[in-house]
Amino acid sequence: MMLKYRMMLLLMAICMMILVMKNVFLTNDIPTKVSNKTSKIKKKNEFEVMNNVEKHRHIIIFTNRRSGSSFIGKLFSEHPDVFYMFEPLKPLEFMSEKNIMEDIGYNYTNDIIKCKFSSLYNHSIHHPKQPWKMSKIFPGYNNMNDILNTCKEKPIVVGKIIRIHDLEKLIKAVANDVQILLLLRDPRGILNSRIHEKEKYKNMALHKKKLDMKKVCAMDLKNLKFFLRINDAQEKSLSDESRQKIADDKRNLPLHGLKRSTVRVQQHNIRLILYDKFVLDPIKQTSEIYQSLGLQMHENVSQWLMKNSNQKSNLTYGTSRKSEDMARKWKTELSTSDLKMVENIEECLELIQVLTRH
Repeated sequence: MMLKYRMMLLLMAICMMILVMKNVFLTNDIPTKVSNKTSKIKKKNEFEVMNNVEKHRHIIIFTNRRSGSSFIGKLFSEHPDVFYMFEPLKPLEFMSEKNIMEDIGYNYTNDIIKCKFSSLYNHSIHHPKQPWKMSKIFPGYNNMNDILNTCKEKPIVVGKIIRIHDLEKLIKAVANDVQILLLLRDPRGILNSRIHEKEKYKNMALHKKKLDMKKVCAMDLKNLKFFLRINDAQEKSLSDESRQKIADDKRNLPLHGLKRSTVRVQQHNIRLILYDKFVLDPIKQTSEIYQSLGLQMHENVSQWLMKNSNQKSNLTYGTSRKSEDMARKWKTELSTSDLKMVENIEECLELIQVLTRH
């Protein structure tokens, strides 16, 4: 009897062991299946993120102060799919040592246009003595978290950059997918605009204005020559038939806005906008800009243009423009001494000649 009882206990123990072992195998199997499923979801999410990044467009309006960039910027800020930044390097200029912007500004531009804001940037924009409010740099936003999230969510990010000046340095610093709009203006128009911008500049000694304009013209000329050089290099890599077509385009379609860069500088993603020719027909030129960037022009942009390109404005930093007046305003407003001064600067004269040819 005792032996029989012991045999029953042994069988029960064996059964328990079998159940335990089976449960262990089943438990070990579950994480594997979950892990495989999680891995697939992770890969899918990574793929979606990659696709989302590829769909994003990053555009820099690169120019000098008083070259019409506020007006050009509005062509993008009015688009509902655009996240627009108005001079985003301004906070760094406030926090950095004098003249250091030319050293740090290029890399920061690449980060900012990619929606990457460093701790230094966050600190500088929140500094109590920062002269510009956050909502001026990021129109419509007062919170850095909202700025970061919206910047990443919007399919198009556009930044107006005027606090660094060397196009070649910028190209070396930014990612290959960043598109650059090089905006240039007749130096006589820049001088006239600066004189009307501030009374201090208007009353500045002529030799100081000359130094300022010499610097402006030298850098604009350097950037324009660089653009034309790489543009011509791109053309030379094309077939004879393609080059002939481009030559015909140049003869038949003068460069108002972007026609000189009908040949896309693919490896550099640069397009040229000549402000003095742009304002003669802003609606047509805006359409060409959007087309050259591969973007759809929104009705909001068209409506804003219709409203603001055919009216006069006395606001120094306004964006309303009477197109015909803007193209020749300097001719009637610059004093004889100021006009002679700028036209006698070697770099400015050459820049005027090159701009006129194109």
